[in-house]
Amino acid sequence: FDINIRQPINENGKAITIENNYVKSIFVSNSGPVYIKDNRNNEDVNSYALDFTIEFSNNILVQGNRFRALYLTNDNNIIVRNNRILRTDGGFCGSNYRGIQFNNSQNAVADLNHITMICYPNIGGCGSFSRGMELNGSRDIQMIDNSIYTGGGVGNQIGFLLQGSINKNIL
Repeated sequence: FDINIRQPINENGKAITIENNYVKSIFVSNSGPVYIKDNRNNEDVNSYALDFTIEFSNNILVQGNRFRALYLTNDNNIIVRNNRILRTDGGFCGSNYRGIQFNNSQNAVADLNHITMICYPNIGGCGSFSRGMELNGSRDIQMIDNSIYTGGGVGNQIGFLLQGSINKNIL
């Protein structure tokens, strides 16, 4: 199943905890604190949920999950720790895939994550683009001891991409 929690803009968001669930995808907005821990797709311990999206939220912990992608947009005070992120599918010509993407977010630590992005094009024969981690316009982001592997057929396979971000600490 999907979990979709959209709280009203400009109101004090409520605390959200999503823990130990079998989920397809998670979407949370305008919340805080947000705890997303130990989730995966189904009872198979090796299963992966699809996408997790968090936006306009504060005091976020994403830990111990198995999923395909995490998108963080306009978020503050974030910890992304010890997750397994896997995507091994193909896509349309020019498809773009990210393991963890920070968009206009700040004060984050991403550590001990294992990210594998192997994206082959299966329609049209041209390249798919994958990134293990991508920072767009984000600041005060620390990336520590993550394992990132990207690969696939034609296209751009980048482990780490920075665009317009400041105060990065990559260890």
